[in-house]
Amino acid sequence: MRAVNFYLYEKLGHCKRIEVISYCKNLNNKKFNKLGIRPQFGFFFVFYKNNHLKLKQMLINVHLSGCLENFMTERFYKIKSDKILKSKKKFFEKIGFYQISLKKKKFLVNFEYLENVISKIHMAKRRKKKFSPENILESLIKNNLEDLSV
Repeated sequence: MRAVNFYLYEKLGHCKRIEVISYCKNLNNKKFNKLGIRPQFGFFFVFYKNNHLKLKQMLINVHLSGCLENFMTERFYKIKSDKILKSKKKFFEKIGFYQISLKKKKFLVNFEYLENVISKIHMAKRRKKKFSPENILESLIKNNLEDLSV
């Protein structure tokens, strides 16, 4: 548990599930919930009650000498050019934005938003209710969930 906790704080509160799965084999969700850690479908993250994204962006921007000129305030961005993403991929991942591809369309998506959408889709299926997408990305995720990779 301490290894996961330390790793999450070292990664500024989030990481891909695959990075810590070896530490988590014998742990249950109740232990994580007590610490405010949410093990979700593709990520582990520390649950913050207020919006911490801007603080994270400022800290990383200062550390990496000003890659961002403005805050990333949207939940996702459609990627028009791979060149930009390739050069700044690690930077975007550090602030919580990951690339996903669905139906030959590429997006840069905030991991918390992505986890929230996936959770809503699974809950709707479990309760046999309809999930109503709010935008094109949610529609693509809903219709291609099995093809989703981060």
